[in-house]
Amino acid sequence: MEIKRKLKKELHHFTKENKKIFEKLAESQNPKILFITCSDSRVCPGQMTNTKPGDLFIIRNAGNVIMGKPDLATIEYAVVKLNVKWIIVCGHKECGAIHAVKHPDSADGSIYLKSYVNEIIKEFKEKDLNKSVNELAIVNVKNQIKILKSMSFIKNKLNKKQIKLYGVIYDFKKGILSFL
Repeated sequence: MEIKRKLKKELHHFTKENKKIFEKLAESQNPKILFITCSDSRVCPGQMTNTKPGDLFIIRNAGNVIMGKPDLATIEYAVVKLNVKWIIVCGHKECGAIHAVKHPDSADGSIYLKSYVNEIIKEFKEKDLNKSVNELAIVNVKNQIKILKSMSFIKNKLNKKQIKLYGVIYDFKKGILSFL
């Protein structure tokens, strides 16, 4: 119960401090950036990019992988309906999902994780799997950028110079985002 009270107090304080922002956001959203990143708790898009609520449209999943209809529908919505100007795919060092790709046996005993890892592995070339986890994280970001570039609604905007794609890697130890 103590945790619930503490969380409620923190959320109330955050909301009260940002009341004007939230009143404006209640009317509509107009983010300029689609940020695709890992669900790792150490990856905090707003803090990493020094942005406020409403600035980023975010997709989070294990390994920042574009996979399945929910991700595709969210990307299409951000690009076509919200008209974002930038898409950033953010991987990170020491990624657990990428570690599981490098060491698939670590996902044994988990039905959903094993299936997810098997899907991710398909995106890598055999020679890539000899790389370190941190090097694979970079390859993964580049693979996701290729997937984005293959989508017709993104391709059209790229040709018209209406959108830009970026790949970045976050280093926890240094607190640095590096562009690829």
